[in-house]
This record gives sequence, structure tokens and C-alpha cells, in this order.
Amino acid sequence: GDSMNKVLPDGCYAYIAPYDEAEILNGDIAAVKVNGDEATVKHIKMFDGVIILEPDSTNPDHKRRVIDENDPDAPYVRVLGKVVWYDYAFIKF
Repeated sequence: GDSMNKVLPDGCYAYIAPYDEAEILNGDIAAVKVNGDEATVKHIKMFDGVIILEPDSTNPDHKRRVIDENDPDAPYVRVLGKVVWYDYAFIKF
């Protein structure tokens, strides 16, 4: 998708260091699953039971998502890991 196209250009590959091996700081780019859906990559901020998933896109349709674990209707969030490297794919067929 294009939700992070200002930082991770379309067609690039990203290496994700597993969450248990990489320290994730506020503002880092992380891969997360929300309610078991497909993984998404966003800037992440975590504090006091709140997780903020922030896109970095030229597409204004992508909006910040705030998830409060104290809200009984909040979705389950699983942090998979941190983007530590990316590169373009130059494969031609």
C-alpha cells in the first residue's frame, strides 16, 4: 500500500527485526497486526496503554489510528517488529 510512501517507497523491500530482538522507540517504523488482520507498517508510539499508528503518506486518506487498551472495544494489537533496513527491488521480467 501507500500508507508509508514518504518513507518506504513503493516496490521496496523492508527487513523487520522481530519485536523480541529489537527495541522499539516512539516514532520508529514497526510492523503490527490489528485484530489478527494482515500486517501493516506504520510509525508507532506507545505510552500509558495507548498505541498510536501513524501513516507517513502523500495520500490524505490514510489517518492516524489511536488504540487505547483500556477501552473494552479496542482491537487487539500485536507488534511484530521494527523496520531496520529497506531497499528497492530492481527485478525486471
